[in-house]
Amino acid sequence: MGRQYFSSLRGSIFETFVVSELVKARFNRMENTEFYFWRDSNGNEIDLIADYVGRLMPIEIKPGKTLNRDFFSGLEKWLTLAGNRAFSPALI
Repeated sequence: MGRQYFSSLRGSIFETFVVSELVKARFNRMENTEFYFWRDSNGNEIDLIADYVGRLMPIEIKPGKTLNRDFFSGLEKWLTLAGNRAFSPALI
C-alpha cells in the first residue's frame, strides 16, 4: 500500500485515536459520560458531542497542521441549534 493510501486515512485514524483517548480518560475517572456525533441533511457535522448530565460539549477533531476557518463551521451551526445546552466548544 502506498503513502497516498495512508494519507487518505489520516483524518479517520486521528479521529479514532482522539475519541478512544477521551473514552479511556472518562472510564479511568469512573465518569458515565455519553458520547454522540451530529450531522444534518446539509452536511454540517460535529465529530463528537460529550453529554455532561444534559450539558453538551461539541468537539471537532481535525488532523491538519494549519488552522482553517472551515474547521469551525460545524461548531458554529450546531451552537446556534443547541442554545444554552451547549458549553465549551473545542477544536482538537
